[in-house]
Amino acid sequence: MRKILIFSICFALASSVWGYEFHAGEVTRVGNIPQDSQQTDDNGDILAEVSVETDIPVLRFEGWGLYGIERTEKGYKLLLSDGFSGILLRAPGFKAYYWDFGLQDGGLRSAGVYHGKIERTGPAPYMGPLSDLEVKGEFEYRMWDLAVRFSKDKRPMLKINTDLPFAFLKKYLLQEGTYEAQETNMAYYELRISEGVVLQDIVRKNLLHGDIAWETRLESPNVYRLDLSWTDKKYGQAVARDLQKAIKENAPRK
Repeated sequence: MRKILIFSICFALASSVWGYEFHAGEVTRVGNIPQDSQQTDDNGDILAEVSVETDIPVLRFEGWGLYGIERTEKGYKLLLSDGFSGILLRAPGFKAYYWDFGLQDGGLRSAGVYHGKIERTGPAPYMGPLSDLEVKGEFEYRMWDLAVRFSKDKRPMLKINTDLPFAFLKKYLLQEGTYEAQETNMAYYELRISEGVVLQDIVRKNLLHGDIAWETRLESPNVYRLDLSWTDKKYGQAVARDLQKAIKENAPRK
């Protein structure tokens, strides 16, 4: 019993990150598109249909093989290319998330009808002061992200993936005047940076924890990504006190 109690408190402490997350399971095939309703992609191949059930009010889907989105009573209907195996999910207050359909036979099949469900887990995104939080970051160069290479604007791009509101980042973490914001409604937040600017001149180094290459110069035409996670200090401190109390109360008596 003592081990179970301590494990439960440790789990609660580890779970003190707050904010919405996508929870999307595998998609399943439920039938075929009638021949008179079939549509084709640019190559003439018959598209597949994915019925998505969700209660998330504003949900964006992104992917190279996405040919159509239609709102339905229970969510959305997507038209996708043959062989498509996953799609990027974005919504206000969520981290961007790649939904792997979990199909074992090479992805969606032409003329197939599939069903999937997207739910949310966790409480609403944080809206309080920075003093209540510990914010951690992971930074990387995105070699395979071609967002800048196919754009007329060749300035480096910094994509920030977090459930924190952009207003929070602007107020506490970003250096004013060092970037041009292009997407601020939902993550990934997209910022354009002047050629050669160092990361620590854009993001306030003293307010962000993590093993980050702060001296990195953002070069054209590259894309960089900063993933942010956070914990509520007060919640974590309370759970830690409960853990210490539980260990003391359950310690073997001499």
